[in-house]
Amino acid sequence: LEEAEQLCERIAIINGGTVIATQPPRELVEMAREKIVVLTLDRDIAALPSHPAFVKCEHAGERVLEVTYDKDRTNAGEVLAQVQAQGFGIVDVSTREADLEDVFVSLTSQAA
Repeated sequence: LEEAEQLCERIAIINGGTVIATQPPRELVEMAREKIVVLTLDRDIAALPSHPAFVKCEHAGERVLEVTYDKDRTNAGEVLAQVQAQGFGIVDVSTREADLEDVFVSLTSQAA
């Protein structure tokens, strides 16, 4: 999918023999509403933080947490504030945007 995103002017996504999307790669990627904040915390994670704004919260390492959120409903600053409010100190932060694979998975799971 990375090659398709870089080389193609238009991409069709087919699910169960039906075309469910056909757009330029940039437009497809812009359809994704989820974004991930990767946090390195100041201590081991005994219990995952939770908040209604979090779509998903997962361990990604001993002191690393990945929080997925809907960028139409909240922003990275609010995610950081909620994690800190639950007693975690944040040592490092990075973000990851959705890619074409994320859009493919989202569209094909919605159509199922």
